Amino acid sequence: DAGSYLVSFQVSTDAGGTLGISLNGTVIDSATVTTTSPQMAYIAIITTTAANAVISVVNPAGSGAAVCISAAGATPSTAANLNVVKIA
Repeated sequence: DAGSYLVSFQVSTDAGGTLGISLNGTVIDSATVTTTSPQMAYIAIITTTAANAVISVVNPAGSGAAVCISAAGATPSTAANLNVVKIA
């Protein structure tokens, strides 16, 4: 549905990197995070006017090395989570 969504993600990685949120295949520049930390997390409010929009967490093109998701040290053994909540 069209509207505003609170989108958050957390990922355990081997060595950090860059991840971002994309809407219908287009990375939202203001919704990217780059870190050398093995714990990556981000929260954003995304608004779409189109029904059936697709929200994804991606490793943006041109961001350098690939991000390797790792369950090492995660408790429980979940390496990533994604939450999408409609707020308006």
